[in-house]
Amino acid sequence: MKNLYGFLYHGLTQVSLLVFFFFSQSALSSEQSFLYQTYINKIVEDKKGYLWSGSQSGLKRFDGSDIVEYSFSSQNQIPFHWVLDIYVDHDRFILTTQRSGIWEFDPLTAEHRQIASDEANRLRNIRPFNHQFVAFGSEGLVFFDRNGIRQRIQFDHIVDLDVFRDDIYVLQREGGPQTPAKVYRWTGESMQELPISGISQIISTPDYLAIQGFGKLFLYQSEVEIQEVNHDVSQQLIGVSGDKQALLFFDNKVGDLYQFSKKDGFQRILETGLKHQSIKRIFQHRNGRIWLMSSQRAFHTKTPRFEHDPIHFGVTHNEIELAAHQGSLYMGSYGKGLFRYNDGTPEPVAIFHDQIDSYRANRIVKMHSDGALLWLATLDGLYSLDFSQGKLNRYLSELPSQMFHNVSVVDDEIFVCGDGSGFFILDRETLKVKVRLTDDSGLPTLEVLDALKVNEDTIWLSTTKKGIYAYDRVSQTVAEIPAEIDYMVLDLLAYGGKVYAASFGHGVYVLDHQGHLINHFYAGNDVLGFQKIDQSIWVGSRQGIYFIEPSSDQAYLFPGSRPFALSNAPMKHGEHIYAAGFFGMLKLKDYSFQEAAKTPVHISEAFVDTKRTINPVRLTLSHEAHNVSLKLVSLDYRHEQKQFRYRMDDGLWQPVYGQYLHLSHLPSGHHTIEVAGTNGVGQWSEQHAFLTIHVSPPWYWNFWSQLFYLSTLLMISAYVIRVLYVRSKAIHQIHKLLTEELLQGSEQKKQLKQALEQLREYAYSDTCSPMMQVCDQALRVLEHEIQSEPPSMMENQSLTEALPIMVDYLSQNFYIQTSLKIQLEQVTLPLSLQRDLYRMIYEILTNAATFSNGAKFELIIRVFNHKLWLMVHDEGMGLMKINNHATYNIGLFVLRQLASQYQARFEVITRKSKGSTATMTIALDEFVSQSKDFEINP
Repeated sequence: MKNLYGFLYHGLTQVSLLVFFFFSQSALSSEQSFLYQTYINKIVEDKKGYLWSGSQSGLKRFDGSDIVEYSFSSQNQIPFHWVLDIYVDHDRFILTTQRSGIWEFDPLTAEHRQIASDEANRLRNIRPFNHQFVAFGSEGLVFFDRNGIRQRIQFDHIVDLDVFRDDIYVLQREGGPQTPAKVYRWTGESMQELPISGISQIISTPDYLAIQGFGKLFLYQSEVEIQEVNHDVSQQLIGVSGDKQALLFFDNKVGDLYQFSKKDGFQRILETGLKHQSIKRIFQHRNGRIWLMSSQRAFHTKTPRFEHDPIHFGVTHNEIELAAHQGSLYMGSYGKGLFRYNDGTPEPVAIFHDQIDSYRANRIVKMHSDGALLWLATLDGLYSLDFSQGKLNRYLSELPSQMFHNVSVVDDEIFVCGDGSGFFILDRETLKVKVRLTDDSGLPTLEVLDALKVNEDTIWLSTTKKGIYAYDRVSQTVAEIPAEIDYMVLDLLAYGGKVYAASFGHGVYVLDHQGHLINHFYAGNDVLGFQKIDQSIWVGSRQGIYFIEPSSDQAYLFPGSRPFALSNAPMKHGEHIYAAGFFGMLKLKDYSFQEAAKTPVHISEAFVDTKRTINPVRLTLSHEAHNVSLKLVSLDYRHEQKQFRYRMDDGLWQPVYGQYLHLSHLPSGHHTIEVAGTNGVGQWSEQHAFLTIHVSPPWYWNFWSQLFYLSTLLMISAYVIRVLYVRSKAIHQIHKLLTEELLQGSEQKKQLKQALEQLREYAYSDTCSPMMQVCDQALRVLEHEIQSEPPSMMENQSLTEALPIMVDYLSQNFYIQTSLKIQLEQVTLPLSLQRDLYRMIYEILTNAATFSNGAKFELIIRVFNHKLWLMVHDEGMGLMKINNHATYNIGLFVLRQLASQYQARFEVITRKSKGSTATMTIALDEFVSQSKDFEINP
């Protein structure tokens, strides 16, 4: 199996190296544009973590992938160029220029203002001093604050300046660059020369002032020298480390970078290869990345975290296995046998080659040390090496298949995984076989890749078949675990109550001890093995070195290891971690990642349709804005690919594919976008970026539209409420009137009943006189009721006879005058229609008399164009609208019911100062018949 894996990945590794080189060059293009500027005088980091350069072309901001330029000719114009120095003062830049004076610049908003116009004096080396700033120029020292220049000290030929605590130190050189300089201390009144000769550079640290001479380094505190150190003349002092704890020197002859501390002295930390570049300045990022600046350009580099030893054993597949045994590191080749590897030896040393003479036995697949013996699983047997006796032992030689995949010592047992022979458990003391599992035991195949003791009774086995199988030592049965794993598992590791499975082709599976899937990550990658190192799990893969944090099950790439295809998991030996593969050996010197959680993550730019905004904090969009693109940056400045994810309004996290987040058709309202990102090694940063987006509503749903809708709704509601109120009040009044009429009618019935009862008694007693009295009394009651009733019914009269009686009644009871005009010619009206017309006329006239403020009315009845027209004219202005359901009484109810029966139409017209006219029309075709003579049916 290993031969097959090696054959496939030997070619893939070569291709991956070419692809990595191509994309690395592509990724460097923007950084090269940032660095290939003429006369870069300063590189600084702003409060948010962006890098800025000051050069003759102005200012440039770098976010690791793109550049934003601020200059005379760029889109972001500023009124100055040729920046000589930049000092980061909290959230502002204080910078000096060659001809435009001193400026204050806000890196977030690009707002700028001129502090002083000091065109002739080209100021350099800005330093804070006594709540203001000091710099030097051609005319000497200049003291200034944000309001302007405060003081000038004339002192010629200053070439350098630094501030240590409460003192200012200046370097004066009257000759050329090779002329020794002098160091002076400004006391506030005069310059005092320090008794040091041959000076070339001064730099301050928090603990001391460093003064470099030719071959000497002097460390001072105030006026007292605390240390003198010899060093190579070619090493030029260029700055301090990023943590301010060490001095940095550059050797221009060989291109090496050195570090000096009072505790460890001089140490070479980097071979840059930048020979004869005249490096003058340095900037070191917190992740170790270094930028070196010369008078022509800047160079990027970084302190390597590993050493690469390109070991090749002269075999087709240079897969290397590692094992630490009795203080030494051993390497197993795939065809050349076993070697000892120690730091400092020119080449690995061959071990036991005289005893292992089989070519297949020299193909070492797995190695394991139990402290006393070094165990080897090869393609031609299982071996143990006893270095104390120089003895080689072979086991299980009676098996027909001598190919073994894995060997491990667990407690007092040895687990052996065979290729074609199944799985074995050997007793550690007797080296006898205790358990052998084959296909008869339930294994799906005899090719077992790894074994893991999950608990005292259960051993998990991974085979070349998909899935993992559990062997129960109590029942001696083999069964597949519940989790469905569709890819071949090469390695198993138990850690923190979980089991990690290395999948060939599909990443890492995380399971509980019952075999249920908990997590799955790093999908699509080939994981070859795990190793517990300190508090993390280290992973060897074909895509580099990763480590897993068990608390979060997040996999992080070790910086710079992506081009290296490993053959197994890394391992710790001594103070370092070692990893091996096709490429040879890697030695990881620094594998701490404490700074990763503090990597700044920002939304550097926003594009709303075609409008661009830098450093957006809040965006206001119109409803018509369809597309929003946000550029996401992780300011780690390492070339490894970074990942991003986002969530909106505290929702679920969503992945971002690439560096741009695209949003479209956002709903109206306020939205909060939260963005998280990883650093260059894949660790998610605790620092998140936030953006507030307000999307304006459409015109039909803005504030004024909503106010209009609300006002309209309130008006309609008020109208409906009033109608309901008037109706309820009218119905209550009608109910009251009906109740009174019923009570009155009941009283009259009681009186008539009493009269009839008395008549019956008098009739039986033959008494006439009282009987006549009772009859007269009952007749008077009935006559009074008949006379007091309004003429609302036509009774047995005709329409022409009943209408004058109605008019007379209205005149007596309402004090109004009503003229009557009836024009019904050649029309015969049925009696039912006459009665209904009479009732409708009665209700119209009583309504007009009740609610109108007029005293004279005119009633006209006529037939015209097959319609009956009924018109009531009022000289006042008070006719009520008959169709208005808000005015509700029993008369109008009766009127509307009768009008609806005949499909009558009403119309009320009011003319100013001319009264009102109510008109009712009824189509007669369906209700009357035509005749020559006018006739009113009795």
